[in-house]
Amino acid sequence: MVVMSTVDVNGAPPSRRWHEAARRRRFERARERLARRLILLRPGMRGALMEARARLREVGEAGATGALPGEGLYRLESLVQAQQEHHRGRLALLMARNMSAIAAAAQQLAGQITRGEAALRAQVEEFDRDPSAGAMKGANPIKVKADREAAAALHRSALEEAQLLPGFLRLLDCLVLQSHLDLVISAVEGVRSHLMRPDVHARVAITVGREGAGCTGAA
Repeated sequence: MVVMSTVDVNGAPPSRRWHEAARRRRFERARERLARRLILLRPGMRGALMEARARLREVGEAGATGALPGEGLYRLESLVQAQQEHHRGRLALLMARNMSAIAAAAQQLAGQITRGEAALRAQVEEFDRDPSAGAMKGANPIKVKADREAAAALHRSALEEAQLLPGFLRLLDCLVLQSHLDLVISAVEGVRSHLMRPDVHARVAITVGREGAGCTGAA
């Protein structure tokens, strides 16, 4: 008995080639699903995140620590007062301006996405309510079907983007929160580094009176 096996020109059996093609198609579909979920691949969301990072960077460069005094003796109360003035001054203005801009941009983008999805959904529903309306007006049925499929494809893409909005807003919240944490950490590290300089000495004076013990500091 002779057993014959069909082999393609590349030397692989057809069944193996079919399985390889099926795996490749599954991989392509998985990659497309992943790409649809990636916020940074959406131009509007990517632009908003880049703008938010730039504004947060501007706040970070201003820093939560104002100018620290150099050599000499000064009271810690004066240091605290100077930092509070810095917080109420330039830093407060930067924070208010940039946080408002980030929030406004996020609201504008969310509104555009939701309105766009709603408009495309209404367009698809209009096609589905009366599929023969275009043909009755003399339009080519093939073109009417193509227009409906094009509108449906646009709506699917818009719906996917709308479903990404909660994740986008959470990511934006994380960026803002991280920038605030970075400000606090850099402020603490800045003051600590200043107090550890060889030419700076922290001093604490303890006083005892009728109201109890108290302390004042100087550096």
